Amino acid sequence: MKRIIFSYLVLTLAAACSVDTEKSLERNLLGAWTWESSVGGFTGETKTPASTNSSIRLEFRPSSLETWIDGKHQSSDAYSIVSESIGPPTHTVLPMLRVKDKIDQIIIITQEDDRLVLRENCDDCYIHWYKRAK
Repeated sequence: MKRIIFSYLVLTLAAACSVDTEKSLERNLLGAWTWESSVGGFTGETKTPASTNSSIRLEFRPSSLETWIDGKHQSSDAYSIVSESIGPPTHTVLPMLRVKDKIDQIIIITQEDDRLVLRENCDDCYIHWYKRAK
């Protein structure tokens, strides 16, 4: 199931973000994002704010990523966006969110519904969905 979801995300990325450069992607990331759900892990578990009794808010600023959990500031980290080849077998080049001491995450922003998808770049990891905060 995770492979199907990931394949869908890769195709969405190719269609929606193929002309984005790292800088324009970074501009699209700027602002606040509210966590909606996460799916993954060894069991394919689904987590939501309701199931975890927790809220997460990411705030991308030009020079930092601010993380808030349950309304409390948790961290302020420098970040970068890099194009990185993932694979095999295809060695597709995708934009990655790189934050020191954290797992790299593939970035997908869907323009039509202001969604941010972050997929951890490892086996049995999570895919996280966020909605742009208003």
